[in-house]
Amino acid sequence: MNLSKKILSDPVNNRVFSNFRKDIFLVGGYLRDLLRGHISKDKDFALKGDIRQIALDAAKKFKGTFIELKKNRTCRVAIRSGEFIDFTFLENNILEDLQKRDFTVNAMAWSPETGLIDPLKGESDLKNRTIKVVNPDNLVDDPLRVLRAYRLAAQLGFSIDNKTRLFLRKYAELIVNVAPERITEELFKLLNNEQAAYLLPLCHKDKVLNKVLGVKHLKFNNNIDLIRKFDRLIIKFKKEKKRKILHLLKENVSQGLIRAGFIRLAILLINARYIDKDHLRLSRKNRKKLRIIQNTYKLSRERITRERLYRLLKEADESVYEAAIVLSTLKGTRANLFLDIADHFIKIKNKRLFTGNEIQEILNIGSGELVGKIKDELEKRIFLGYIRNKPEAREWILSNFT
Repeated sequence: MNLSKKILSDPVNNRVFSNFRKDIFLVGGYLRDLLRGHISKDKDFALKGDIRQIALDAAKKFKGTFIELKKNRTCRVAIRSGEFIDFTFLENNILEDLQKRDFTVNAMAWSPETGLIDPLKGESDLKNRTIKVVNPDNLVDDPLRVLRAYRLAAQLGFSIDNKTRLFLRKYAELIVNVAPERITEELFKLLNNEQAAYLLPLCHKDKVLNKVLGVKHLKFNNNIDLIRKFDRLIIKFKKEKKRKILHLLKENVSQGLIRAGFIRLAILLINARYIDKDHLRLSRKNRKKLRIIQNTYKLSRERITRERLYRLLKEADESVYEAAIVLSTLKGTRANLFLDIADHFIKIKNKRLFTGNEIQEILNIGSGELVGKIKDELEKRIFLGYIRNKPEAREWILSNFT
């Protein structure tokens, strides 16, 4: 099937081009991915005319939700199937528009009248699996594109053109002018990708990583090596078909960061003295989880006793599995050991031998701090193996608190 047939076989594309015929072009990632043999749900159209009205008409036709992203510039239609259709106003002609884009693989367009428009040989770069900048000045116009080059290379499994890398290095210092929310989002997209460990060394070598993170005195090479060890763990989980842990690693944590991406971030920032809010804008939840991983790192440098491990898991709260996986990575110990311990801890926590009310009945006391302390100490002693069942727990409570 040729490109035109592929595009028009999609009901959304067919209807858009049938209803809005004049000066409308399919652009961006959808076209790039289609040329690679992949189907993307999200579509971008560049067009002349009243894009707001066109998007409203499209929302009505597709029974979707209209969203105005930039007034009179970009509108989105969200369809129930999970697809997004973006309509962007075309200021000049399509060739000028493509010249302003970030990388050649994203600088192509298509319409039924013109067919594929590829003035910058983006299709050739796709075939050569290369990320190449359209124009160095475009990096100055939006310095976030410097970081995006590494994210896109990781996403597509491509290499970055050597000349492009020189420009990325040259303009890395401009990243400080980008809103921290945008930097954070782009970095998280990179870290969510399983190819991140291949691109982070280049990002560091090109002096981009330091500018992105805004941290000093970090041994990035050592931390990136640890990320590679973590990624080898993921490969091991896949081979062993550890569906539960693989599912956990894909779960969203916060700010669009999946658990695997968070672990890569945490390892990358091990020993970071301070994270500048002007560079990364982290949620309170992610900051708390990072502190837990820092404590995990400190524990890994000591002799790990069962009691120290309990304290770590207790403090970890919702980050028990992250702590267990990072500990496995740092110690080089088989992951199943710490994951089994984490499972054991969660089982004890979720299924207590006695509730607070039952403890009150055993001791014939009212509610108060003592009940909470007994519950915590009981949980700890069960984890350490000193108490195995209800009779032993009851005997321990009566022996120590009456």
